[in-house]
Amino acid sequence: MSLIRVATAHSYEATMARITQRGAEINDLQEKLAAGKRVLRASDDPVAATLAERESNRLLRTEADLRALERSRANLQLAEGAVGQMSDLLGRFGELLVQGGNSTLLPSDRRSITLEMRGLREQVLNLANTQDADGNALLGGLGVTHPNGRPFQETGPPAAVLSHLLPGQAAATEVGLPNRVDGDFALRNLASVDPAVVGSTDLFAVMQRAIDALESPILSVGDRTQALAHANADLQTGQDRLLLVRGRLGELLNRADSLGSLLQDRSVAGQQALSELTDLDMVRAISEFQNRQLGLQAALQSYGQVQRLSLFQFIA
Repeated sequence: MSLIRVATAHSYEATMARITQRGAEINDLQEKLAAGKRVLRASDDPVAATLAERESNRLLRTEADLRALERSRANLQLAEGAVGQMSDLLGRFGELLVQGGNSTLLPSDRRSITLEMRGLREQVLNLANTQDADGNALLGGLGVTHPNGRPFQETGPPAAVLSHLLPGQAAATEVGLPNRVDGDFALRNLASVDPAVVGSTDLFAVMQRAIDALESPILSVGDRTQALAHANADLQTGQDRLLLVRGRLGELLNRADSLGSLLQDRSVAGQQALSELTDLDMVRAISEFQNRQLGLQAALQSYGQVQRLSLFQFIA
């Protein structure tokens, strides 16, 4: 009789263990259904979990590259706009330079012209010091050495603009572009036709020489005309340099579009690969969940019925 009781108890324990296991399996499946994932932990599928981790890391790198590219694109667009505005201002400056060279002008008229020219020079200087949203100079080259972060500083008298740039520009990479333009190349190291200029010159010095020539009370008409001709030629050299910089910025922006498409495609491919590794087949999982629920319900009912049986009911 004791053997029967032991066997019966063991049978009940085994049945309860199977019911508990089925309940745990249903809970696990329900958790996966809620998440829409078949791999929630490494034990679900060690190989898929390892591959998914690797793919997730690739996706994170791609997303970081995309964010960096968008920052570079925004900065390059701002720089392109600033260079374009500088070019327009130089065009107006050149017109005033020619007007100011008219020998029939009254001193008051010439003062009005030079006043506007000074304003244009100041605007060009402000544009040269344009900063991005993070406070970095767009024409900052490889870095700005001045504490206030402005690459170009007005000094004087005599009026001059000092550069606090580390010349050069970061190179483009397979998935990235520079955030700053080489302002040293854009605005400095210009060849001059003026024999009074030793070595190279810069755009601000060219503009200042034109203003000085118009404001000088001691220059003869011939000397003023010659000084303005030299300044006008150097101004054209500066405009040509800005056009070259603007063209390079256009090339970089085109490359940004291509890189953006490449990274977007890479991101989509990575998400697809990750989905194939970890996503749950919802239709199949729901069907399996329902079948397991029915199985558990039947097992519980069967167990309950057996529990209610007594030896006398069995004999009867």
